[in-house]
Amino acid sequence: MALTGELGSGKTTFVRGLAKGLGIRSPIVSPTYVFVRSYPFGQNQTFYHLDLYRIDDSNRDQILESIEFQDFINDLHNVVVVEWAERLKGIKNLGFRNINFLYSNKKNGRLVKFN
Repeated sequence: MALTGELGSGKTTFVRGLAKGLGIRSPIVSPTYVFVRSYPFGQNQTFYHLDLYRIDDSNRDQILESIEFQDFINDLHNVVVVEWAERLKGIKNLGFRNINFLYSNKKNGRLVKFN
């Protein structure tokens, strides 16, 4: 899943709920400074949570290679969720489903759009 939206719009909260729904009991901590965290679940499955807030054109390829991005997105047993997915050029070509988080005009409200 490719998550997009402004800072504080609910992306990490969504990831925590998704992980809980998969039966992951470990605390889900934002990987902003390490780029990726993994959580085993089920039978031989891994949940990968990426946060690309700190990635840009100058460091993208180096970081993706260092975290072995291609390896875990190619394994169909994995569940991969990418926050700040708009910073990863070509993510739509990788088959990710886009979910956009927006603030609504209701107090503390959010809109979630699935594309």
